[in-house]
Amino acid sequence: MNYTNGEHYLLNTAPFYKRRYTVDGDLVIGCKIGCKFCYYRWIEGTSDLIGTGKTKTISTPEHMVEFITNSKIIRKDKDILMLSARSDASIQIKQIGQFIKILPYKNPVYILHRGYFSEKTLEYVEDPRVVYCTTLTPMGFDMGWTPIKEELQIEGLKKLIRNGISTNRISVEVGPMNEITVDKGIEIMKKLRDLGFEFLTFRGVSIGSFNVDPNEDKLKEIKFETNQEENAPEGHTYYKIKNYLAKEIEDRIFHTFKDIRLHRFTGSLYRDEFGIDIAYNRHNRYRQELGIFAKVDIDKLKNYIETFGYSVNSIREEIDGYHIETDNYLTEDIAMTVGAEFNTSVIFDKYRISPTMEDIAFYKHNKIFDI
Repeated sequence: MNYTNGEHYLLNTAPFYKRRYTVDGDLVIGCKIGCKFCYYRWIEGTSDLIGTGKTKTISTPEHMVEFITNSKIIRKDKDILMLSARSDASIQIKQIGQFIKILPYKNPVYILHRGYFSEKTLEYVEDPRVVYCTTLTPMGFDMGWTPIKEELQIEGLKKLIRNGISTNRISVEVGPMNEITVDKGIEIMKKLRDLGFEFLTFRGVSIGSFNVDPNEDKLKEIKFETNQEENAPEGHTYYKIKNYLAKEIEDRIFHTFKDIRLHRFTGSLYRDEFGIDIAYNRHNRYRQELGIFAKVDIDKLKNYIETFGYSVNSIREEIDGYHIETDNYLTEDIAMTVGAEFNTSVIFDKYRISPTMEDIAFYKHNKIFDI
């Protein structure tokens, strides 16, 4: 495959392929489920695996631990390791269990299930570092978006709870939602509240592509894409629509649920519910909705950035964060890592949202990712 985008390259070849609020990884790529809106349907290298049951092994558990150990970008004992973004935990649960048993660090391990939790889930992966994650898509089955029924997902969540897993160790996202499915979404969120969930995340529609064009006529036919605006981050080569939900729908959901904690974005979820360090920057901008970023020692900030192999020319504090001039382009991977390390907002004069293949060579040379 001829890669022109470094994130695309890592996505197809590396155990961990990007660093945002979490470090995203897999042992296996592929799934049996095949949601119609899945990002990975539109990615060269994974499009023939999604929903087919075909899989591609990316790493052994031993290699994944070695990758974590040798990659500077993964902060040992601190960062969330998010597994199964390119897959579903059900298809690699044994391998994940093997990985957790040999993982020598205290990093929380978040395991994504689109399918149904069962006692077998706990049999393989129960560990105090594990957070059980799932996404419930309102009317997803009825609309033809996914073969997964949200009612059965709720039954799976009940099994976790009956087996002693606190709702504080379960992260549930409700979405994707649009104006057609929001009523059902609110109904599902009420059921989850009644099960004892004290916090939930909800999201809108996303569409992205790496070299495989989404069938937008089909997405419109099944009413997944409706009147969403094209609001992908500027300069992004992947997303066309990123977590879009009309403002009136957001406001209605927040107004309906004043007795539980709601998160529109995962940054506040990880910080407020799980005590994780987060960056206050995203897409090289200060994310004001996350609140006030921390003040930092500029010398410590400079030294930390230089541990990744970059040269820092100057740092100045501004109202929206620490503006940093460098000799090299820095990527979102680095910006999110630095921001999280200091719980602050860092903004670079030379910045790319996704690494180029030249950046990948830099990553490799400096052991940023242990490629």
